[in-house]
Amino acid sequence: MNLIKGDLLSVDRGIIVHGCNSCGYFNAGVAKAIREKYPQAYQDYMYHYRRGNANLGNIITTKISDDLYIVSGITQNEFGRIPQRCYVSYEAIEQVFSQVNNMAIALNLSVNFPMIGAGLGGGDWNSIRNIIDTTLDQDVISNCFYL
Repeated sequence: MNLIKGDLLSVDRGIIVHGCNSCGYFNAGVAKAIREKYPQAYQDYMYHYRRGNANLGNIITTKISDDLYIVSGITQNEFGRIPQRCYVSYEAIEQVFSQVNNMAIALNLSVNFPMIGAGLGGGDWNSIRNIIDTTLDQDVISNCFYL
């Protein structure tokens, strides 16, 4: 995994993965930034949410172009801002990245993500990083963006 200091949304080729909740809210953190830059990703999320398909471990894929995809991975059942509370599901992160791995291989694209689940999700980044590192194939290029 490459750690890159910079803006995740500057990526113009690859798969951008971010974590979402299963509650129909796409209003904070990276999800909010994606909603503002790529409103179709929010519309796709809401479409699946309204149909009961925004379940933990699922992915919602939005094709921006032949070379750029947004993956909204459902990694949390709840959300909030209670200090020391973990909202992210490690199992869901593994399920999301397993699906993303297959997608990256099929499309021959890199996988780009923030420190998913470690910010507002309240998860432990070292544990999450280990899950991602062991879930993605070694030939899949992965880039973790941080500010």
